[in-house]
Amino acid sequence: MRSFTLRQSVTGIHSIGHARRATAAVQVLVCMTTLLGVGALVIDVGMLYNTKAELQKSADAAALAAATELGNAGSGDVRISAREKAQQFATGNQVLSEGILLDPGADIVFGRAFIDSQTGRYQFVPDAAEPFPNAVRVIARRAEGSLNKPVSLYFAQAMGISARNLTASATAVLIPRDIVVVADLSASHTYDSQLRSMKQTSINLRDVWTHLPNNNQATQTDGLGFTSAISVVDNFNGTSTIHISLSSDASEATKALSHVTFGIPEGAWATAAASATTSGSYAAPSLGVDPTTGVAGIKFDAIGNGLGEDGAVETHDFSFTVDSAYVSEVNLLVATKAGQDISGADYYLSPGPTFGNMNRWGTETLNSRYNPSADTGLLRLPYNQTWSDSNLRSWLGAQGYIQSEIDALMSSGYDSSGYYPPRVAVALGLARWRSGIPGGLWQKLGEPAGNANPVVGNTELTWLVEWPYNGGSWNDYINYVKANTMVSLSNGNFRYRYGLKTLVNYMLDKYPEQVNTPELADCPVQPMEAVKEAAAELITIVRSLDSSDQIGLAAYGTYGYGPADKPHDLSWLTDEFAQVEAKIHRLQAGMWTRSTNIAQGVDKGVRVLYDSEKARAGAAKIMILLTDGNANQTRSNPTYWDEPQARMDTLAAAREARGQGIRIYTVSVGVDSDTALMSEVAAIGDGESFHAEGSISDYSEQLTTIFRDLGGKRPVVLID
Repeated sequence: MRSFTLRQSVTGIHSIGHARRATAAVQVLVCMTTLLGVGALVIDVGMLYNTKAELQKSADAAALAAATELGNAGSGDVRISAREKAQQFATGNQVLSEGILLDPGADIVFGRAFIDSQTGRYQFVPDAAEPFPNAVRVIARRAEGSLNKPVSLYFAQAMGISARNLTASATAVLIPRDIVVVADLSASHTYDSQLRSMKQTSINLRDVWTHLPNNNQATQTDGLGFTSAISVVDNFNGTSTIHISLSSDASEATKALSHVTFGIPEGAWATAAASATTSGSYAAPSLGVDPTTGVAGIKFDAIGNGLGEDGAVETHDFSFTVDSAYVSEVNLLVATKAGQDISGADYYLSPGPTFGNMNRWGTETLNSRYNPSADTGLLRLPYNQTWSDSNLRSWLGAQGYIQSEIDALMSSGYDSSGYYPPRVAVALGLARWRSGIPGGLWQKLGEPAGNANPVVGNTELTWLVEWPYNGGSWNDYINYVKANTMVSLSNGNFRYRYGLKTLVNYMLDKYPEQVNTPELADCPVQPMEAVKEAAAELITIVRSLDSSDQIGLAAYGTYGYGPADKPHDLSWLTDEFAQVEAKIHRLQAGMWTRSTNIAQGVDKGVRVLYDSEKARAGAAKIMILLTDGNANQTRSNPTYWDEPQARMDTLAAAREARGQGIRIYTVSVGVDSDTALMSEVAAIGDGESFHAEGSISDYSEQLTTIFRDLGGKRPVVLID
């Protein structure tokens, strides 16, 4: 019994353990199924999370790329290029190993963004019609109804969920810029107009001359009461246009004009006739010798009532074009006929100012092939040599000097005693010599007598031509051509050669400052003029963007200058772009000082960006730094020439500017500029370095392209 009972008990225990193991197995199976289901959902959710992140990354990249294109105002409709760029970046930033396709109408939305004054945050306002949007929103979709299929799920399909729609959007805006242009106003910005550079490039010295105030554009009244006013405009294509305004007086006794003839060389007749215009009633112009006045040229015969009929006060305008060579070499005779009476007025034509015997430009093209010895526009008057020029001797005789006076003027006998400048002044027609020699010109004119010896003294001169500019003098110019090495750098044959070329070169080389020659600001002095025109192009681009940008202006020479130093010429930050552009056009090379202190220029630019009343904390701070040369003045001692220290100072100033959040772009021009330094400055400033060189036309075009590019370089940020 005991044994049976024990076996029965053991068997019962085994039955109970088996049941428990079966129950646990079922529970484990149920738990494993649940865990596998949860695990599958976790995998799908994780995949969706990663896909959403990829989708957002694609939208962000596409929006930033598209917004960057909105700043390229010179590339046509910016919206077209922005859509292309958005698609490019959406394709390149793949989602689940596939590029995102964007619907140009639904997924790329243009508009304008502005900072809400209440919240201080950007607000985006969609506007599909805005031609110059400053913001763009990109929507990246993996969803039904889009160009991209929904995101397929893995394990969720077991629960009847096969795919999910995912969308991500990003809005990027062009940040408004506070821009300061830091201009190099060192004297080297005149070099490409000077004779020193003609071996390297075809210089434009003649263009500078033709833009100086012209003392030949005068007004005369003839014996019949007709007043003529002449002006000459250089067309810069080898031709010049002559304008004549002819006015009648109020006298009824004065007969009406029957015809007027303008005397010009025969070689200019055909071109003049083909281009002739008039505001009065005249027959087509005829060419040849006017039999009434005897003047050869272009003739206009009045039709009906002539100019001044019955005492009427009126003006008729005439104009015609001729080859510029004729303008530089001839007089223009305005011959009038009224009734049987004739009269006339004689004008010397010139597209630029003339002085005494210096009245012809001569050879126009100035490059490495130019030979000063063959230039009819230059008169060689060597020091300590007796002059042998027969034309000069004849001209002196025509002025009325007697033979003994002419011999004294041609002789070098007293040059070493300091009498060379006065005899040059007489030879150039700038002064008249009152020699005191019996029977001389002084006596014919009834002027006070000189010392009656062959010495041409300063005290015996009557100056006929006043020095026309604030800086310099005739004596200083004469001594410059006699001895100055800067003229001889390009060609030793310039020494002792006097004329309009060496005179204009003297002003550029010795007196370029505003206080001495403010007239040069209106002249195309190179490379200064190319820089000014390119900077104006920058303003044009910024204005066209309508992008809330502001521009200021600083400069440097031997010192740095800002609007606090030169309020009339430089500018704090402003959106009054016309004012800044006008100030840029008033700048001139060597304006206040001549050397190159780039470091102080950077410092002044920083002050414009941060001290301006209109400076904005939320605006991108941009500095555009210009130069054509090498830093040579130190930051702490601007009158001390030390190029190595000046370079280190420039880099230090750039680091400090960048430390204040300023991005620096550098623009250098010319083969002599320190491009390595400018590249370092741009790298420090997290910007770009640009360079232009070549001929004047080459680097002018390059600079315009560079500044147009800079105008569109606008920072972008994501605002949602």
